[in-house]
Amino acid sequence: MNYHIEQLPSFTVVGKMTEYPLEDDLFKNTGKHWERFFTDQKLRTFAESDATRKNFFGLKREPYFAIANPSAPKSGYLNYFTGFVLRENHESDYLTLEIPKQTYAVFVSEPYDYRKTENVSNTYYQLQQQIFNTWLPQTEYQKVDGPELETYVSLEDKACLEIWLPI
Repeated sequence: MNYHIEQLPSFTVVGKMTEYPLEDDLFKNTGKHWERFFTDQKLRTFAESDATRKNFFGLKREPYFAIANPSAPKSGYLNYFTGFVLRENHESDYLTLEIPKQTYAVFVSEPYDYRKTENVSNTYYQLQQQIFNTWLPQTEYQKVDGPELETYVSLEDKACLEIWLPI
C-alpha cells in the first residue's frame, strides 16, 4: 500500500460544509457537493485571489480539497467540507475553520480519469477499504480523532486521490 507519514502545522481553511447522513447515497451526495462547489463562481474567484495558499499540500496538488468531519458530527452523520487553505491575516465571508497541527498517514490511489465523478467516488471507496480493512489492522499506527483530508494530485489527463488519516 502506497503511503507515507507527514506532519502538518495548524492551518485555517475557507469554503463550504454540509452535513450528510451516513447512508448508501453518501458518495452520490458528496459528488453533488463537489459539483455545487465547482459551479460557485464567487468562491472560485476568491480561491484564485491572493487570499488562498495554492501549494500548501505541495506541488502538483490541486489547491482545493475536502475534509471529513472538521468538526464533530451528530451521530450517524458526516460533516463534509470542501475548500482552500486561507493565508494568514486574510478574511472571508465563507465558513472558516481552524485545523490543528496533526500527524497523518497519507495514502495515494492509483491514477484515474478525474473527468467522471463516479471514478472519484469509486477510487475513494476502494482506498478507504484498503486503509481500514488491511492497513490499519496490520500496522502499529492507530487512527486518532481529527479531520481526515482528501487531496488531489494532477497528472496530465488523470489524477490521484490522497487520503490523509490522522494518526
